Amino acid sequence: MAFDIEKLNEVAKPRNVEAAEKLRTRKDGREWIRISQAIALNLHYYLYKTGQTQKALAEQLGVSPAYMTKLMKGTENLTLETICKIQDVIGEDLVQVVHYPAMSD
Repeated sequence: MAFDIEKLNEVAKPRNVEAAEKLRTRKDGREWIRISQAIALNLHYYLYKTGQTQKALAEQLGVSPAYMTKLMKGTENLTLETICKIQDVIGEDLVQVVHYPAMSD
């Protein structure tokens, strides 16, 4: 049986392309992942402080327990709407927006 280098390259290429794309996505998403992890830590602390369960918090937020698990992992790309819901429930600001003074013409 002969070794077919062309077939090997054909089979191996998609995996290399896929791995490179995953790496690029991770690098591009570092900042939102950092913020998502910080929010997850705040949620863990909130649950610890209040003695609540993830399920109870999920009900307060109006999300499924499965989605709550994703939030707690710190790898979910959160929408502003979700962040605002979390802030309302826990009573703390998680993200701050800098307000610049209005510029005059």
